[in-house]
Amino acid sequence: MESRLAEHVLLEEALGRPGRLISRDPFGAGVIAGFEVDDDGTSLTYFVDTSGESVPEETGLVLKQGDALQARVWLHPADPRLPTLPVAAFGESAARLLERFGIAGTFESEIVAYRPGKRAVLRLRGAESEHFLKIVPPGVTEHIAGLHSALAKAGVPVPRIPRWAPQGCMLIEQAKGLAGPKAALTLAPDALLQAVDVVRLGLERAEITGAARPALASRIDWYAARLAQASPERAGLAMALRDAVHARRRDVTLPVVVHGDLHLGQLFFTDDVVTGLIDVDTAGVGDRDEDSAAFIGHARTSALLTAAAGRSEAALALHVLADVASERWLDGPHSRSLTAAHLMAHALSAVEQGAVDRADRMLDEAASLVSVAPRAASAG
Repeated sequence: MESRLAEHVLLEEALGRPGRLISRDPFGAGVIAGFEVDDDGTSLTYFVDTSGESVPEETGLVLKQGDALQARVWLHPADPRLPTLPVAAFGESAARLLERFGIAGTFESEIVAYRPGKRAVLRLRGAESEHFLKIVPPGVTEHIAGLHSALAKAGVPVPRIPRWAPQGCMLIEQAKGLAGPKAALTLAPDALLQAVDVVRLGLERAEITGAARPALASRIDWYAARLAQASPERAGLAMALRDAVHARRRDVTLPVVVHGDLHLGQLFFTDDVVTGLIDVDTAGVGDRDEDSAAFIGHARTSALLTAAAGRSEAALALHVLADVASERWLDGPHSRSLTAAHLMAHALSAVEQGAVDRADRMLDEAASLVSVAPRAASAG
């Protein structure tokens, strides 16, 4: 299946050797796909960008078909949209960045989170202190700092940003509490979701006027087409889900401030209270149901991944959380259609990784949410 992906072909054209797909995220009109590539026994990470969107400066190879840009290929961490990342990724140069923020010392740098073209978070460990740097495109640094400030004023427990630089670098404090995926194994689902709802009310109080990240369902045509291409035997179901989402999704008439990418991985808990909310770069005025859909889709996917890893008790807890969240938040065709769109996106990722059983579980649930016959019935 993976051999059919265009990004594999482009990578081999650029490097003269194959790679193993490790990530694939929509970006612009295309994707940014990550690959592990063997280089004489050393594993290197390359990214293939087919978005067609411009970058401030090329940092890798550019592939063209005639005069048209076909793709760009770069070696991690030389992300052309995050020009500060190559500096922050290595201890010596990262220490010089911290010096600009008034912090002296010797540090080891570790990338703890990375979304190509969008953001990275690095942990810098020193002999006496530990700091976190968030790397973003230079043009959005001030906007993100403003979001943190507005949310903090509204009582949302976002990490403080003591210093930032317009080049796309932010010193950010660590979120307080137990990470959401771990808290989900100890907190009762109703208590956890009640804590999340309290934070969501805080978001709605924030004085933010900019738009949130568009709802994932706005790209349902893209996801359906990609799924049909990656798995022709699932094309009929993909198109039926696409049509059902279009039919049930409505325009948002009462928009509120939302997170824009809400899931367990963005939340930290102390007892039954959310004491940390991270990655608020996507926050803004949007559809409240989109946060519900993102949370449920991620919880269900995490449950299936956890089960595949042999952690049956943890998987059951996550499944129950997804069930309870669905009962609590999915109150009509619109919210269910947004959730179906998220499940289809997760299913596409699973298909591309060769995890077809997991993909079918998510597609069947998506079908049930929008009254479409599941895959087995569709195939028959």
